[in-house]
Amino acid sequence: MAQQLPTESFDNKIITDDVCTVGTHITECDKDSTDTNSTQLACQRCSSLILDIGKGTLDRHSFNLPAMKHKEEGESLIIDTIDEFLLVKGMYTFENIGFTNSKDGYKYLICADCEIGPVGYCSASNMNLLYVAISRVKEI
Repeated sequence: MAQQLPTESFDNKIITDDVCTVGTHITECDKDSTDTNSTQLACQRCSSLILDIGKGTLDRHSFNLPAMKHKEEGESLIIDTIDEFLLVKGMYTFENIGFTNSKDGYKYLICADCEIGPVGYCSASNMNLLYVAISRVKEI
């Protein structure tokens, strides 16, 4: 089988025809997407504004994020597979966002006001490409 050469590359994400590699995760993504968020996005818990209109670009790929619930003692970590994200270029683009400590090469995005999360992730080595899980925020 011939090796497919990347058509676009940045950080840990290499985009070929319809395949996207994020770190060690091979996923499908929409490399030609120009869809941006048409509404403001806020925290589901405290309604604090996270992202203003037009600041994120739709990016479809699969990524495993820890569930947005506290695990009980003895309970294993619950993982949710998220398939739709908004790509935000630069941490200063956000109105309100916080970061966790690095874990397995990633930092998780949390609400800076109430600290619920994760609402997204980024590579710990390049915090210029941040991914907000659409299902983890609400439109306002």
